Amino acid sequence: LIHWPTAYKEGMGRFPRDENGKFIYSDGTNVDTWRGMEDAYESGKVRAIGVSNFNHVQIQEILDMARIKPVSQQIEVHPYFKQTKMVQFCEENGILVTAHSCIGSRDRPWVTDTPDHPHILRDPKVLAIAEKWGKTPA
Repeated sequence: LIHWPTAYKEGMGRFPRDENGKFIYSDGTNVDTWRGMEDAYESGKVRAIGVSNFNHVQIQEILDMARIKPVSQQIEVHPYFKQTKMVQFCEENGILVTAHSCIGSRDRPWVTDTPDHPHILRDPKVLAIAEKWGKTPA
């Protein structure tokens, strides 16, 4: 799985930055990385290959050159962030969607307990469904 559609400059630490504090990115491309993923698949080192957090343009770039198309796209999907267009794009291209943070992603610095950032595990609809089926809201 290519976890993120960007890469940082190699050999300069985990998240290299320049003198102005801006990230320094690799000269490599997603296409270069995908070719390596295909090689790993064809050599039998992995059973499936996919992407994560790519947008539709980045996925299309891979599809346009791929010998082997991505099996899956892992993205954040939950009732407050449905990503309908991305899910549809993946379905149209035969790519399975794997949801991460499917009960919301509360650990981001900008997420607060306000009406702008509702808590999915406290949502009345989610609580009602959980109660109906004798389950936790998670």
